[in-house]
Amino acid sequence: MACRVPELAVAALLVLSAGPAATAGDGTEKPEARRIVDAAITAAGTSIPLQAEALARLAWPAEDGDPDVAELARLRLIDYQAYGLPAIRSAIRRARPEQQAEVVSALIGAYEKIGYGQANDFLAGLNDAVWFGTRESRLIAIPQLGRFRFVPSMLTIIDAAHEDPALVPVTVDALASMGKDRARFFLESVMLEGDPQVRGMAASALARIGGEALLPLKVAIRSDDPEIRVVAVQALLPVATVDELSTLHEYVYAHPDDDAATVEAVRASTAMLEDVLARQTEPASSE
Repeated sequence: MACRVPELAVAALLVLSAGPAATAGDGTEKPEARRIVDAAITAAGTSIPLQAEALARLAWPAEDGDPDVAELARLRLIDYQAYGLPAIRSAIRRARPEQQAEVVSALIGAYEKIGYGQANDFLAGLNDAVWFGTRESRLIAIPQLGRFRFVPSMLTIIDAAHEDPALVPVTVDALASMGKDRARFFLESVMLEGDPQVRGMAASALARIGGEALLPLKVAIRSDDPEIRVVAVQALLPVATVDELSTLHEYVYAHPDDDAATVEAVRASTAMLEDVLARQTEPASSE
């Protein structure tokens, strides 16, 4: 059975391995910042959670304080790695709006130092940032939630995008990374009604997810709006299989005057898929 490192020993190691004091632009040390941070850690005693909480309150104080102290406390807290995650997560809710993006960045920095696993406080903290955070903190958190495919955050992310359209591009990309076809309703609405600059992203996300998420693309290919048709068929082509042959045939037949390059690409893809289908259905040759 693996031995647990006593909390006192962990505390000592964290203090001894803490980074250098905060420095000014010219590289000179700030001993007063180090004194204040070290005193806060000492006052917290041997409790790692209390030490981390003390550092978090110095890093993101309720009122303006010494920026050198705040920076050093933030760096120390990140060095606590997994031990610092709960305190950083707590700071997301209480931090001032102008601090929240930095708190989320610290959460990511502490997690990246761990190098393995998916710490619950890390993912839950990112979700908290999307729920309670500013636009800047959400722009940092949402791609991470997509990267780790944290599906429980899907509705939170979608709600945030409804609330703030500036979040739509990162939301679309995160949903594509999660790969769940439950996101198809939101992605379809973006493809049909969203900003023209993100419609293609939403269509491509539907194609990346596949499965039932391809249905909105097939419906959009029959749209009366040529821009929507082209966006949808362009997204479908890279993932099209013989199951999409009828959809592609119908598109070329019904809309030969759409974007010439797109129509030609559909014709080429259709010819290739027909060849695949022919090879799949031809009888095996006898020896």
